[in-house]
Amino acid sequence: MFTDGRSKKVVFIAHCILNQNSISDGTAVFPAAFKEVIKKFLDADIGIVQMPCPELCCLGLF
Repeated sequence: MFTDGRSKKVVFIAHCILNQNSISDGTAVFPAAFKEVIKKFLDADIGIVQMPCPELCCLGLF
């Protein structure tokens, strides 16, 4: 199908994994993002699709 440099691998991640600032007060464990998780995907040439965070959708930003 494609003959370019794509890895054809992708992972779907909730927004709160990519941005800890989007979750409710008192639950964040990193100042910004889960760098170790994201780095593993990037090192393995896996694309990332950001999905909505269920907590943010229900509670909004505090």
